[in-house]
Amino acid sequence: MAVFVVPILLSGGDGAREVRADLVVHARDTLAQQVAVPLPTRFEESNQLALDVRDETAWVGGGPTGQLVRVDLATGQERVVDVGERIHAVRAGSDAVWVTTDDSLVQIDPGAVADGGLDPVVGRYLLEPGLGDVVEGEADVLWVAAERSSTVLRVDRGTGRVDAVVAVPEQPIGMVARDGDVWVLSPKSQTLSRIDPLMNVIAESIDLHAVPFGRPVVTPEAVWIYDMQGALVRVDRGTTPAVGKAVRMRLPMLGGLAAHADDVWFVDGWKQRAIEVVGGEKGRELNLRARGQEIALTSSRICTVICGGAR
Repeated sequence: MAVFVVPILLSGGDGAREVRADLVVHARDTLAQQVAVPLPTRFEESNQLALDVRDETAWVGGGPTGQLVRVDLATGQERVVDVGERIHAVRAGSDAVWVTTDDSLVQIDPGAVADGGLDPVVGRYLLEPGLGDVVEGEADVLWVAAERSSTVLRVDRGTGRVDAVVAVPEQPIGMVARDGDVWVLSPKSQTLSRIDPLMNVIAESIDLHAVPFGRPVVTPEAVWIYDMQGALVRVDRGTTPAVGKAVRMRLPMLGGLAAHADDVWFVDGWKQRAIEVVGGEKGRELNLRARGQEIALTSSRICTVICGGAR
């Protein structure tokens, strides 16, 4: 599986303007822009871009392009892996990058990508049609959402074998794992469910009274969900979860959500803004100057994928 360095070239001359997708990186303390990396052609055509960050490295999946892009956040250098299938989700794990396609879980060796190795795909496990998100749990376990069958698959990360199947509310998409719990978002039923990984069953299912979108994120005290009606939903992680709305917006919104420690940011794509959450209200704002799709945080950086810039 070839890996190649993509040159960062901007077309010019004759007033030509082509819409493009970019990974834009800002400093979290000053909000100053550090780097903007044009993503491969056709990323801008996708409504299914996936983003995750780990160890100051960003990974962007190009949906129907089947391309996975590694970006060094310090230098802006990018390398591209051709996964060979439509990408649904990307998750940067402790020592592997996990990608779901239409029916498979793909394991990428991040070191091989960074070094320009010839075969960074070290595992490809056929699971079932209709896969969604993937997260790393504890004890060498992966959890994979299967939207079509309305289940979450417990997968042995060493063998790719499905060890258990957990029935969840209809069409699960986004997931997050924290402190042994696995949280699953099901937009069709407007619920957030918590999986007990010891019993492999749903321990509780919470009615959000919202139109959830994308992945949930977690802070030490709460799970946060993007509500397309124009708010964020905050679910307390206590013994009796309380559901509340935060950062209410006047109009519906669409975009991504990210958390790092206690810090939460979200993208309002229509407003072309990334917005910080402070005490349940809007804090600082970033003008993205294009439609934001995804956002991720590191300890020092804010990473956003935007579409609509000029190439």
